[in-house]
Amino acid sequence: MNALTFFCKAILERKGIRFYYGGGYRFAEPHCYGVSKGWVVVKRGHEMHRLLFVAGFLICTASLDAEQMAGLAAAQELPPGVKTVLLGDRDETEAASGVRHCTVKHPLKEPFTLSAGTTDFTWVVERDPDWWGKAGLRIVVDGPGFKDEVTGTPCNEYAVCMGEPCQKQYGATITRTDKKPFPAGKYTLSISGEGRSVVKTLTIK
Repeated sequence: MNALTFFCKAILERKGIRFYYGGGYRFAEPHCYGVSKGWVVVKRGHEMHRLLFVAGFLICTASLDAEQMAGLAAAQELPPGVKTVLLGDRDETEAASGVRHCTVKHPLKEPFTLSAGTTDFTWVVERDPDWWGKAGLRIVVDGPGFKDEVTGTPCNEYAVCMGEPCQKQYGATITRTDKKPFPAGKYTLSISGEGRSVVKTLTIK
């Protein structure tokens, strides 16, 4: 990711950025307004911040191509603190410590589509460990196959966030208890958190 895309992404997602300048690390919030890590409203020290924000945003939109803008727009629609949503086949690895790690192998591109005969699928919601807000995520999976009994095998990951343990990845592998393929149709993954919601759709043909 180049510097301009990184700056634009921070504006669109209203995140702070950390960078090296003048012999030390600086923290800045290039968006129009926001809160500090202690959830205190930050008041800017000048009256030009709105103009600077608009100018910066216009420079961003003029400099990025359609594909980059589409990617930023997709990221913007996710709840705060959510990096990405992955869907596909489960992949597990075991570290030397014996801890097993779970992720999605060869994640599908949107629109998510799986072929007939699918007996399981794995979804993963990755949270940004640097996000200082409360995750507070509510995730609901539903679809035609859920008329029958289904089961989910967790695919979670944990990290240290702001010096404290936190969950950086929410996920599960979904199967029917009778091991039969999922019926054709549209399945939804609804993600809600901190006043924003998004629905990702999976189509099984």
